[in-house]
Amino acid sequence: MSDLSFDIDVEPLLRTDLVLDLPGDDWNPAVVVPALTALSDRILSQPHLGGVFRLVVLRGGRLVFDSSHQPLEVGSGPDAILLGTVSHSGRNELSESHVGMTLVVASTGRIEKERVGRSPWPVLLWLVGEDANEVYFRVHKELGPMRTVADPADASDRLTLVCSRFLDEVATADQPDVARWIDNRVSPITEGMGYAAG
Repeated sequence: MSDLSFDIDVEPLLRTDLVLDLPGDDWNPAVVVPALTALSDRILSQPHLGGVFRLVVLRGGRLVFDSSHQPLEVGSGPDAILLGTVSHSGRNELSESHVGMTLVVASTGRIEKERVGRSPWPVLLWLVGEDANEVYFRVHKELGPMRTVADPADASDRLTLVCSRFLDEVATADQPDVARWIDNRVSPITEGMGYAAG
């Protein structure tokens, strides 16, 4: 009797990035705390997500959290993430992602063009501030993100829904298609809010 052997090609899973690019330390992050809470709870309760999803948080252009090198522990929620106090695992292996989205949260009074231009991924600009509805279309044309959402009322529930659905519908998909997801899914989530595309 001979031993049978089979060659099975297994394609590696694609890791999908969600980059939250936030203003600096002088900005009140209350609008993103519910989203970070939802994402950190999911990462903690479903460790397998680490193989397909990477959460990166920038504040004022400075990296404060990278889930591929800073594993969350119980109690290391949004405050620890925003302050950059989640301990580093010591792992420094290359963590390559093939797809992703950058969600730039910006105040209408101070928007740096380079925050939109430096992303390797499609950018969703989330514009907060009382005058967001008056300026979002002009800002969208000037900065050129894929989509811009005007949020004059700090709608943290909508921002949380965008992040949660991105995790559910893109990061865990067999064939993640970020641009298509933004095209088809962001508008219904943000219905009733100022919205610019193209």
